[in-house]
Amino acid sequence: MLEILKKYGKKITIKKNNYLVREDFPIENVFHIISGTCKVTTQSENGNIMSFGFFKENDVIGEVEIFNNKNIATTTVMSVTDMICIKIPLKTCRKLAKEDIQYCNFLAASLAVKLTISSNIFTQNILLPLEDRLLLYLKNTYPNRIFKGNLIQIAQELGTSYRHLLRVIKKLKEENILTPSKNKKEYIINI
Repeated sequence: MLEILKKYGKKITIKKNNYLVREDFPIENVFHIISGTCKVTTQSENGNIMSFGFFKENDVIGEVEIFNNKNIATTTVMSVTDMICIKIPLKTCRKLAKEDIQYCNFLAASLAVKLTISSNIFTQNILLPLEDRLLLYLKNTYPNRIFKGNLIQIAQELGTSYRHLLRVIKKLKEENILTPSKNKKEYIINI
């Protein structure tokens, strides 16, 4: 696998808060994550954005598009930390998936892991209370433990109302899980 990445790929750095791919836009490259974290979201027809999970080291972005033979991204992927990736052109990856059984098996394993993760996230969104979902979100999105997000966007991604999110944040502040910083627009996460 490493030989394929070295032969066909290019090592790149992606700064925090940059898009790797955008849903319904053309995708030209597949990204193999070396380090860092990115957030995956999807948008429903009514405009609501739902968090689909987080990808980290050893994950792949773009394998769905390799196998569905479309050059349009199925999700939006945005870095939440600085990232190092190996990017390989989508066309090259399609060819490799057909010709190299090890690479095809690697991609299939990646898809199987993502299917399991998305099933777990769906279950969490249905069964877990908002407080637990928010804590998981904060832990994955803010590894530096400083929370300063757009609350309207976070409410959408967690599938709740803005007002309900504010009530949960107030509760977390009362429990000292979130501590307002001197900036007043930021919170220190104590988990």
